[in-house]
Amino acid sequence: MKILNLDNNKMKKIPASLCALQQLTELYMNGNALTSIPDEISKLKSMKILNLYFNKIDKIPDSLCALEKLTELNMASNALTSIPDEISKLKSMKILNLDNNKMKKIPASLCALQQLTELYMNGNALTSIPDEIGKLKSMETLNLSFNKIEKIPDSLCALEQLTELNMRSNALTSVPDEIGKLKSMKTLNLSSNKIEKIPASLCALDQLTELIMRSNALTAIPDEISKLKSMKILNLDNNKMEKIPDSLCALQQLTELDIRSNALTSIPDEIGKLKSMKILNLDNNKMEKIPDSLCALEKLTDLNMEHNALTAIPDEIGKLKSMTTLNLSFNKIEKIPDSLCAGIKKLKLIHLRLNENKLKEFPWQVIEELPLCELSLCGNKLQTVPDHIGRLLRYHPCRKCKHVSLMHYRKTCIYFEYTTEWWMEGRAAMKTDLSAK
Repeated sequence: MKILNLDNNKMKKIPASLCALQQLTELYMNGNALTSIPDEISKLKSMKILNLYFNKIDKIPDSLCALEKLTELNMASNALTSIPDEISKLKSMKILNLDNNKMKKIPASLCALQQLTELYMNGNALTSIPDEIGKLKSMETLNLSFNKIEKIPDSLCALEQLTELNMRSNALTSVPDEIGKLKSMKTLNLSSNKIEKIPASLCALDQLTELIMRSNALTAIPDEISKLKSMKILNLDNNKMEKIPDSLCALQQLTELDIRSNALTSIPDEIGKLKSMKILNLDNNKMEKIPDSLCALEKLTDLNMEHNALTAIPDEIGKLKSMTTLNLSFNKIEKIPDSLCAGIKKLKLIHLRLNENKLKEFPWQVIEELPLCELSLCGNKLQTVPDHIGRLLRYHPCRKCKHVSLMHYRKTCIYFEYTTEWWMEGRAAMKTDLSAK
């Protein structure tokens, strides 16, 4: 026997007899009701992979640390409160997953695992990272999210092989200047902390492709952001920024930019330089205008700018030939530009959300020309809809329109799909109705 899988049963105990299987290399007992690991576990000298997650184990016995060939240990979602110092004996360990336990400390002894490439300890009660963390020279992925850590030690920045660092939802207030030494870093998640500044040194991470710092206390983006030439995804949602610097628009590889829920009042004209941009989220800001230059983003598929102060849609909006989702709800828009209707057959819009604006009329021919599956117009000033629009309704009003006191909105809350037979019949009826007029 080399591989034994006993996942998702009701076992409360690992029988001592199982530990007599000298050739066993992989043991899976996830999702049981285990409360302990027998000391006899040390007899499994050939063991390489041990998975015991989703149990009720409250202790890692010293005897387990005698498994010299063990490369992967998964004890996530148990009731562990500590890691034994003997953990340092697991010299072959490459992947250690201790997520969702009750541990308050990373022992210095763990940092002796020179072969360790992945360490997962999110969802514990850690308050600090030991300085010895810098000894883990093989480390590639480090996940310490959802803890209570207040500081990233300078020593962590000595991990030259580190490609992914996740410290989301901790108590960090700053990022050390030494962060720039992590030259292999590709994904950095520091969201949901209390960080007030992006240090210029962070912008030296020229391999960084994804930076997530949403829900912090950031007030500005450093001009050095332009140095992050490999950046593809940038999420700064829910901060306190008032401006998008021109330098950000030099990120030629950027495909997703999320700066929702800040205090932005404008979009720089240089936005048009982001030629790789596909998803742009600028919801919940204070912007009054969509610059014409934004409409040069030929690869843009999703534009979200709801809850701003927009009063108009630029005529150039029709140039966004790749756009499938346009969300401009909760603004002050009074008119749909003629250019949008003129080039309608070249557009790929599937979701068009214009609810809670000031529209008095709507070019209903868009329903005939576009492959829409969602059109939301509730909360505007529309007086009528075409006679045949009822054939297209799916009767899935928005949450607001479901409220009894707001049922008068329902006539302009339109949600439909275009793949069924009744939809094709409805489209034909609509076309006939519009032609007659």
